[in-house]
Amino acid sequence: MKIYERVIRNICQFLASIGAVCLFIIVFAITLDVGGRLLFNRPIYGTDGTVRTLLVFLIFFSLPLAQVRKTHLRVEFVLNKMNRDTRELLLAFGLIFNFLIIAILTYGCFNIAHKSFLMREKLSGIINYPVWPGRYAVAIGMLFLSLQYSVDIFNHYKTYQQGKKLNEF
Repeated sequence: MKIYERVIRNICQFLASIGAVCLFIIVFAITLDVGGRLLFNRPIYGTDGTVRTLLVFLIFFSLPLAQVRKTHLRVEFVLNKMNRDTRELLLAFGLIFNFLIIAILTYGCFNIAHKSFLMREKLSGIINYPVWPGRYAVAIGMLFLSLQYSVDIFNHYKTYQQGKKLNEF
């Protein structure tokens, strides 16, 4: 499981790096567009489509790393008031529930992305941007989020079993 966990973590970090590059390009493109509007009264055509597509990559490629680092929201003050077994049961239920929901959404996202690719779906505008890369970005981000949830479920179970053995002595 350690190799699987390491591979998933490394891919999540790589996806987040792609998201960071997208953020840089978004900031650069918006800066150039605003500068072009203010200085030359000429915007850069296609900036909105570029930003819209890259924003999808930024958001959905960053989600899996947030789960790796455990920075998603949790209600700690409620969990801390519960006894250990109840808390661990609720955490396990939450991980399994999240995994199932994200896995189902991943399946749907890949289907929608594939249909979008086959249709050659485009955003209409001055420049017609293809929609399918953003749809695939959503699906890939969701896939690795669900895989990270599978790692978390295994680690939670392993930690719970180790704590249970320590309490027996």
